[in-house]
Amino acid sequence: MFTMGSGTVRKEWSFTAFQFTESDGSVTLSLDELDMVAHGDNLGSAKKALAEDIVEYAHEYYQEFERYSCAPNRKSHLPYVMKVLTAAAPQELEDAMICQNGKM
Repeated sequence: MFTMGSGTVRKEWSFTAFQFTESDGSVTLSLDELDMVAHGDNLGSAKKALAEDIVEYAHEYYQEFERYSCAPNRKSHLPYVMKVLTAAAPQELEDAMICQNGKM
């Protein structure tokens, strides 16, 4: 099991997530940098879900590094994966998310 890192990078990077408020008031976030989407009852729960998904993906990328780092649709993810793996905690990822209103 991987342990999150020292947490000294948050101020140097961020993720841009497009925020969509659904008709029931729930929130969907779309993260361009890693081609990911997460959903929650509100913005906080959507950010938490997205942060958890990002951490899971970073671990998967790390475990499958040879394959993922050469894949055309994934090789650009490496800088983000490295930042995620050096984050102190998933909350640091939530704090690094810049949410913008999305358009459908």
